[in-house]
Amino acid sequence: MKIVQILGHNPNWNVEAFTQQGIGDEFLITAISFGNKFVNNKRVAPILDKSMLDLQFYGQKNSGHLSKGKLSDFDFHPARFLNDDEATNIRINSCIEKAIEYQVSLGFKKVIIPHYYEDNYIAGIISTIKFANKYLKSNKQDGIEYFMTLPLAYDIIRNQDNVEDLLLELTDMSIIFDGYFVVCENKPEQGHKISNDIKLITNLSKVLRVLKYQGFKTIYGYANWDAIFFLAQTDIDYITIGTYENLRNFSIKRFTEDISGGASEGYYFSEKLLNMIRAKDLINIRANGMLDTI
Repeated sequence: MKIVQILGHNPNWNVEAFTQQGIGDEFLITAISFGNKFVNNKRVAPILDKSMLDLQFYGQKNSGHLSKGKLSDFDFHPARFLNDDEATNIRINSCIEKAIEYQVSLGFKKVIIPHYYEDNYIAGIISTIKFANKYLKSNKQDGIEYFMTLPLAYDIIRNQDNVEDLLLELTDMSIIFDGYFVVCENKPEQGHKISNDIKLITNLSKVLRVLKYQGFKTIYGYANWDAIFFLAQTDIDYITIGTYENLRNFSIKRFTEDISGGASEGYYFSEKLLNMIRAKDLINIRANGMLDTI
């Protein structure tokens, strides 16, 4: 299992933690935070060879409503088509093709194929996966790993029949993806960081376990403490960690509505102390050069 640091609007801590403390193995660049300017960002540019890019097509053209965020920087992003009523399958598929080509052109060795969030339209999810797989059969390049994004809506992951239908398609013998980039809508109860919904936990664990068993590499994106449980069930290849709350929980609202974000007011777990540490206390601990003690 490898740790992937998610780079949001302020990547300083993540890059320093990697270069100075050796925390993590790779990085995940979030398109909504950087737009297409990440290639020139003084913090991000030096670590591009260790990075992946999530182009975050989740909200489709509705992402164009956002007053913040930089998804519209990409000329192929669905957010550019806010006022375009012709959101046809041809247009959607073209966006995916260009997203793959864009990442390859920048030299990414792990390409994340973007996918759209669907509330409960399983047929739409499967159709897009089949298209991306067909495209890749003619365009896959040696030396690059391709991960298909699998955005699991809350209602979908809680439905066992939906999960079975998806797994049947995801593990079909014709699939040539190297792996899947799995993100799941948790909807934890108020006051909680992660969901304690047993249906969600059981079904998501099954998805990760079956994909791995069938030989696919897995990336669990926007993970929280729930990753500990899933790692106990199966050997996930990559787990992401985020500095900010909105990077540790996948929510479609982040890509369709203007919502506030910010640093966590919660707790972090210290393996050395085998205890929880208040997030706000980390500022003083770091200022006094004592991060190594925790």
